[in-house]
Amino acid sequence: MQTIQRLSTELTVLQNDVLSYRNERDLGFEHNLIGIFIRQCNTQKEVYDCVDRLMKDRYHEWYLALAELPVWGEGVNKQVQICIRGCQDMVVANLNWSFKTERYFEKEHWNVRRTRVVACVIWT
Repeated sequence: MQTIQRLSTELTVLQNDVLSYRNERDLGFEHNLIGIFIRQCNTQKEVYDCVDRLMKDRYHEWYLALAELPVWGEGVNKQVQICIRGCQDMVVANLNWSFKTERYFEKEHWNVRRTRVVACVIWT
């Protein structure tokens, strides 16, 4: 269960940092993972490929962790499923919130939500 909780947190952080990078960069924040990867990679594509790999690895680990959960009995299993659902809901809720507010995409947030296309910051 700890692995599932950790992975839901890591997925939330990764997706949030992709979506919030432009705003955080403009505000001078340097703690965003995209900004950190920029200093380590040669191209913008490498940065987003790295984040993509990290997210896919976490989803893979998530399904392995689910498969490895023991059976405790009906009562405990039901509580575990509620906790797992809460972890899933946290990841999805963060994404939904990111696209329903103007925080990251200003007036374009509905278009970004509809098209699922996020304009990446171009750097040289």
